[in-house]
Amino acid sequence: MGNYKRSFINLGKYDKFYPEQLIELVNTNTTGKKIPIGKIDLLKNFSFFEVEDSLAYDLIGALNNVEFMDRKVSVEIARENTGKQGQAEYSGIKTTRRSKGRNGKRRTKKRNRAIYKSCGA
Repeated sequence: MGNYKRSFINLGKYDKFYPEQLIELVNTNTTGKKIPIGKIDLLKNFSFFEVEDSLAYDLIGALNNVEFMDRKVSVEIARENTGKQGQAEYSGIKTTRRSKGRNGKRRTKKRNRAIYKSCGA
């Protein structure tokens, strides 16, 4: 067995995309010998899977722009998670920003009422 590359695919559990569908997608869009697939990580909106290093770019070319349940498939080599804050990599962690007022403080219901009254309403 050779080295594996981690690949990103824009399909996940929300799309009813599971290991069986990934294997079927690979088998129906490639010819010749079967492509060995390593670890599969299914997330809500996207997934990762490992494929043998020497076959990764051929598989990406075969799967890109194919349709799965009326959705265009996009596959690429997964970027390394650098661990730096603010750089959203394909880590599966959803980042959110909280809304803050002009002075950097979070608005509260009481503060919103005060702002509303000061506007003359």
